[in-house]
Amino acid sequence: MEVPPTNPQITQRETVVDATDLEGNGTWLTVAAATAGDRAWADTTLGGPSGGVSGRLREPPDDRGDVPVAVGAVHSQYAVVGRHGDEPTVYLSPSGSHWWDRPLPLPGTGPAEPLGVAGAPDVFRPERSAFDIGPGVVVGRAGGTAVIWSSADGGFTWQVRAHPEAAELTGVAHDGSAFVATGTGPGGDVVVLTSADGVTWQRDPRAVPAGARPFRSVYALRPPARPVFDLGGPPTPPPSVYAVSADGGCATVWRRDPDAWVAEPLGCHGVPASLAQLADGRVAAIGGTTLWLRKP
Repeated sequence: MEVPPTNPQITQRETVVDATDLEGNGTWLTVAAATAGDRAWADTTLGGPSGGVSGRLREPPDDRGDVPVAVGAVHSQYAVVGRHGDEPTVYLSPSGSHWWDRPLPLPGTGPAEPLGVAGAPDVFRPERSAFDIGPGVVVGRAGGTAVIWSSADGGFTWQVRAHPEAAELTGVAHDGSAFVATGTGPGGDVVVLTSADGVTWQRDPRAVPAGARPFRSVYALRPPARPVFDLGGPPTPPPSVYAVSADGGCATVWRRDPDAWVAEPLGCHGVPASLAQLADGRVAAIGGTTLWLRKP
């Protein structure tokens, strides 16, 4: 989606990059990349359809420019990954308005590009009356090889590892018990990896039909949280995991079942840029000016 220029005196283009609902309560963080002349920056909005709190990934915009790619959450914070100039960077914010950024370390293969970010929930330890910080993961590519960054301290420091089993990893999500990363193998095949800690990864044992296009993105979806006064109801279900693949302008959503990934073709009306689960359990896929809805 492109936003028309707000000031006719300059040529400004603004493109919505990604959005996430961190708390499952319908309050979305949206990140838009903007350019004017030779400058680039990124604006953020936290709120609902009627507006919300605005911010900027970096103040003020500088000559290197901020280029966001994906939005997620790490240690109960909003997380955006992308580049600051040629430097892979993660931006974090507890509020969605004021951000701090850290460069991601480069692998030995040279320049790297982050493409997805996700975090595991913090775990409460009753014996210590304290929380253990859930790990954070960023996935991407560098020199024809997939790379995975991991953080054990809420995004303050990061470690990077090459993963030669994949040429690139384009998306990552956390399903409540493990990370799920998707991408492309060296031969162009589908790669799906899983990890409990964000450090040690293995192939997902669920079958993917031969000839399937690589998954471009992956989502762990759950209905928005019930109101706090809704006591005694059924337990919150675990997230459902979906992935998206594309063949030109034709798209397929893949549903992760216990033993296999199951294709749900969307036709040739564009490719979804984001998936979300509605309060009534339906899954919404959004891409360009097209909305797809799937029954629970």
